[in-house]
Amino acid sequence: MQGRVLVIEDDTAIRLLISDALREKGYDVISAMDGSHALRTALAAPPAAVVLDLGLPEMDGADFVAHWRERAPSAKGVPILVVSGRPDAREVAAQIGATRLFTKPFIVDELVSEVARALN
Repeated sequence: MQGRVLVIEDDTAIRLLISDALREKGYDVISAMDGSHALRTALAAPPAAVVLDLGLPEMDGADFVAHWRERAPSAKGVPILVVSGRPDAREVAAQIGATRLFTKPFIVDELVSEVARALN
């Protein structure tokens, strides 16, 4: 089993697409569809990497990262791969220290390869 990856995406089809692709490569995938659920999940089962949509209900992606890092100092070294269609995605990804930005639409195989690189 590869590392644990937390996939945070409110679009069910995209969340399942990413999760299934990561599972096929042997990753332990946990997922959330909003920022509040993601925070509880990340604190209960710390991930080795996060795939994060920025536009989430209840708590957006940037707020999730801020709260998670505040409550779990070890989160600061965890790779975050942003998947977003927001016009300000590049700026926000840089502000949160994201490892990589994937603009929607994106190629799932490239995302999975980047997760592998980030964890090795």
